[in-house]
Amino acid sequence: MARAKIGQRFTIVLPKDIRAGLDVNDPIEVSRREDGVIEIRPLMLVDKSQAWFWTPEWQRKEREVEAEYAAGRFRVHDSTDDFLGALDRGGGRGGEKDGEPPRA
Repeated sequence: MARAKIGQRFTIVLPKDIRAGLDVNDPIEVSRREDGVIEIRPLMLVDKSQAWFWTPEWQRKEREVEAEYAAGRFRVHDSTDDFLGALDRGGGRGGEKDGEPPRA
């Protein structure tokens, strides 16, 4: 366990092994739990135009898609026309195409 101390202006210098991957002026979140433990967590600031991607709902959907992909439930199309045709035929959710299993 690394140790640090509180300085005169209530500053804390993080030990070298703890600050690996952090840079000066990186934002952090500091909280004190009911049991008195002080927790420090690095924060990732996201541009407002990209915030939608990091919402809990969108991240849940991303995990669902990753699981579908890992299970092989996707289809590769040979062309844009083939892809758009599959969408027009209602085949946009993977599965079989004309009796063939989806290609990996």
